[in-house]
Amino acid sequence: MNLLVIDDEPSLRKTLRLTLESLGHRVTEADTGAAALAALGRDEALHRIALAAA
Repeated sequence: MNLLVIDDEPSLRKTLRLTLESLGHRVTEADTGAAALAALGRDEALHRIALAAA
């Protein structure tokens, strides 16, 4: 599964990426909403989005 992880905290993104990749997923990271929208525009194969809400 191709996933997009969105969070402004680099260590949380890294932890999520490593965990999800160890489970066989392909992970794209974004640190802002604008970066997430750009990633969505580049990769139509994304299946799920994970983000942190404050």
